Amino acid sequence: MGNNDPLSKLKAWLRKKEAAEMSLHKAIFKIAILSKEAGLPPEQADLLCKHYASGKMARKAPEREIRSAVACAYSGEVKPQGPRFPQPVAELIAEVDAYPVAVPYPPYPASTPEDFLSSLFPGDPLLCIGATAFAMDTKPLSEWSGLLAGMQFLVPSPMISPTGPRKEDGAESFHAESNTGERAYLVTEFDHAGKPQQMARIRSLEARGTHKLALVVDSAGKSLHAYWKASGDAHADFTFFSHATKLGADDRLWLRSQFARLPAGQRDGRKQHVILWQH
Repeated sequence: MGNNDPLSKLKAWLRKKEAAEMSLHKAIFKIAILSKEAGLPPEQADLLCKHYASGKMARKAPEREIRSAVACAYSGEVKPQGPRFPQPVAELIAEVDAYPVAVPYPPYPASTPEDFLSSLFPGDPLLCIGATAFAMDTKPLSEWSGLLAGMQFLVPSPMISPTGPRKEDGAESFHAESNTGERAYLVTEFDHAGKPQQMARIRSLEARGTHKLALVVDSAGKSLHAYWKASGDAHADFTFFSHATKLGADDRLWLRSQFARLPAGQRDGRKQHVILWQH
């Protein structure tokens, strides 16, 4: 067999560490697809994905995430959810990154998540908030009062019901695309650059003048999450987000149900400071 046959490609992938340009989620899905193309049974694909994910990755992959990737690969659902976005454009990124922007000091260091959510989501909408990506709840904002200090994730749009069926298995979940309402905010994240470069990209997007920048959250890790007010025009939102992906933004954040960092939440005991507030 040559180096381009499915089994050789699979072996090559298993020797890799997580590719810088590809999230762990996408890498696991790629291994599941290659396993299927190599004629391996789903059970073996599951084991290979677990082996790969057990290495020195930026995060751990829960078993449910691996099962879902294998199920999608073997069911023929090889297309990613949502539309295809442009790949990062190196020349454009270099042009913007040449003028790094200092990361602001948190203007409200003693703030709480409640201080921001009441302004971001007026009324008493259902919000999906998680302590981890796989431990969350959905309930009215008023019922979250006093419970948010240890939380780190937020769906940046109101939910339309407490639960909804998951696409991959139909099981009811607090966190599904099916129970996520209309888009309230677009969130951009550029986690493969230094924070001054990320701020430069955020300011570059803001200079386009099409979407209002509401706030920027420091993830208490390597990235900044910028919240942009959705326009209500799907085409305008898509055009804006497409430009963001040219600058290296993570395209998974286009999903309405994708978790973003909770303003003033906590990540492993470290506060996710709001470093810019323009709402």
